[in-house]
Amino acid sequence: MLLVHQAGSVKIGEVVRYTLTYTPSNDRILPTPSHLHLKVKNTSALPLRAAFIHGPYTLHVAAYPSTFNPHHKVEEPKKYGVPEYEPMLKAAGSWQTKLTVPEEIRETGADLGKRRHSNQSDRDLDRLGNEDGTGSVTWIIEVASQILFSASASVDFEILVGRDERSLDLGFAAVAARGHGGPGHVRDVEKQKARTQTGRRSAHQTTGVYSKAVRLRVEDVNALWDKPAMPTWEGEDHASPKTGEKVGTSEKVANEKPSQKRKKLHLVVLTHGLHSNVGADMLFLKESIDATVAQARIDAKKRKATYRAQRREGKSRQDASQAAEGGTFTNEQGDEEKTATAPTTGGQEEIDSDDEDSDDEETVVRGFSGNAARTENGIQYLGKRLAKYVLKMTYPDQPFLPIKKPLTRSLTDTFKSQAEKDKRDGKQVHHGSSVHVENGTEKKAEELPYQYTSISFIGHSLGGLVQTYAVAYIHKHSPTFFEKIKPVNFIAMASPMLGLSNENPMYVKFALDFGLVGRTGQDLGLTWKPPGLASARDGWNAMIGGLGGNSNHQNEGDPGAKPLLRILPT
Repeated sequence: MLLVHQAGSVKIGEVVRYTLTYTPSNDRILPTPSHLHLKVKNTSALPLRAAFIHGPYTLHVAAYPSTFNPHHKVEEPKKYGVPEYEPMLKAAGSWQTKLTVPEEIRETGADLGKRRHSNQSDRDLDRLGNEDGTGSVTWIIEVASQILFSASASVDFEILVGRDERSLDLGFAAVAARGHGGPGHVRDVEKQKARTQTGRRSAHQTTGVYSKAVRLRVEDVNALWDKPAMPTWEGEDHASPKTGEKVGTSEKVANEKPSQKRKKLHLVVLTHGLHSNVGADMLFLKESIDATVAQARIDAKKRKATYRAQRREGKSRQDASQAAEGGTFTNEQGDEEKTATAPTTGGQEEIDSDDEDSDDEETVVRGFSGNAARTENGIQYLGKRLAKYVLKMTYPDQPFLPIKKPLTRSLTDTFKSQAEKDKRDGKQVHHGSSVHVENGTEKKAEELPYQYTSISFIGHSLGGLVQTYAVAYIHKHSPTFFEKIKPVNFIAMASPMLGLSNENPMYVKFALDFGLVGRTGQDLGLTWKPPGLASARDGWNAMIGGLGGNSNHQNEGDPGAKPLLRILPT
């Protein structure tokens, strides 16, 4: 019997995660199988295997139990199974695996009397069946795009889950003939989120799920990176997905806003390397940070509870301070529990809203996907785009905002005075800059339920260079940025800060200089600009100036002709 039939497509840097929960007590067919069968198909046309430069049209697929933690050894592989994956699922190919059902939750005909009534809700199921983790089993199924070179290409796929292997061989026509209808699609979840105006949270998929024993949650790359959701005022609805305006906000809530404390946020910006996407390793890094933050929050609450308990018991101040500041927590049995990394899948679902912790900073991790498929444009181009993304996100906590002018406005602005343009867009930081400073940003900032108080940058490979340029750009175009938002960490992992010219054969440098990876390759190869007409004109002017006795700047080199990586550290 077919249980789940889903379809979708992914573009460059995109990931779709399916969280499948199976509850044997709700399955009308007995006995419960020892395994469920999973099949993932790459439904792209077979000739697209040769279109490597435009793609490649391959997928990375994985299936693993929700109990899996990549930082720890799998303790019970026979009970829950082990992670399975296929890194190169080519066009028109398929991949199959088994999802283990733990023996203690399987049912036979003798268990009919123990089943719950059919009118029990899913919330009752979560409370009864999942309270001790024995009533159901959950797997994570991920489909990630392997596209590198094109922003328009997409890879289609299908996911089928069944009680037996034979049901996976049924095509769409056979499934429809059995009355199941069409498969569910990722866009169905997006429409459902738009209707319910809860776009910040993932939604449960009902289309393409053919058994009451299965619950399916679908999250695309945007839903995964939007965790945790940004804070809102208490009693305020979410923003409208189309207009961005707040809906359902009453006057009472609006009047209560000033009395509520604004959440302090620590923004962590992640940047990928050569291909600038936010899938795969960047998503793993984000969720690892989120899991560590969530675990640290739990440990902090335990330490505070211990501190209060010791104060109530009348212990000495010295013991209380040691409990509040120590790195370990002692439970009631006297055992020390070291801080452990929580399971990474899912990260932080939401920001802690406890009043007692309202003065503490909350960590929000975000990634910039706007540079995907633009690697060849150079570190300067990529860094500017990242810097403007950071300025837009942190506005109005800092008063500088990048403004993108359409072509029609650029043409009409030639006939307007500078005062009129400054009144409309704000004053330019300097002549020719697209970053403007606006007045009254303090009032706009107070209207938000959160404020960015600190920032960290984490870059992988080329991302470290891009973030280095972005920090310099922010410092120049937003002089007070790092005074209003405190810089905390700058981490570059395996970043070629010295370029690639000294660690590779000469022919690699020639290929980079020739433009193998565009302007970025020339930056990494420490390429000097060739002397062109402009430099020849500068040389002639310098010579004429020398004959006239004004040779003070004759020996100064043109900074624009130097390799970017030699200028960037200064």
